[in-house]
Amino acid sequence: MTQQRHEAFGAALSTALTHYLRSEVVATLQSVGNQPLRAALEDPSDAFIAASFPLRGSQACGIIQIDVNTIIAIIQRIAGSHTPAASQPKSLNALERRLAERIIKRILDVYRRSVRDHLDVDTKLEPLLSINLEDIHLCAKYQLRLLGSYGFLNVCVPE
Repeated sequence: MTQQRHEAFGAALSTALTHYLRSEVVATLQSVGNQPLRAALEDPSDAFIAASFPLRGSQACGIIQIDVNTIIAIIQRIAGSHTPAASQPKSLNALERRLAERIIKRILDVYRRSVRDHLDVDTKLEPLLSINLEDIHLCAKYQLRLLGSYGFLNVCVPE
């Protein structure tokens, strides 16, 4: 996928989340890399949520990764808060995990619409257990800004 497609997804995601949360969200493409996923992932000490999504007509999967603080900021905004999330990551409770899954599915739906001419993405989330991370090479890294806090979102697909 081209840099232009990734930038278009960032703009579409900004619009979709801003509309959904009724608060400005800015998703800025930071980089697009062609390297094994293990090398592209954020610092493993950072807390993040990752899920895989199937590519229709293929055995391959893509991976979406978002940091916990960004998920918490989105959940707080859904609950009506107008203040940034705490900077210290915390573990999510059962309700927050269900909301996080819905948020990730919403992000995947925006991604699916953005890349439909290039990839056939299924918005169903799957566990990461059986994915060979060495097969996934193309990672787009986005910085997300919401309510004065910053986080990251990575979308990674096979070449």
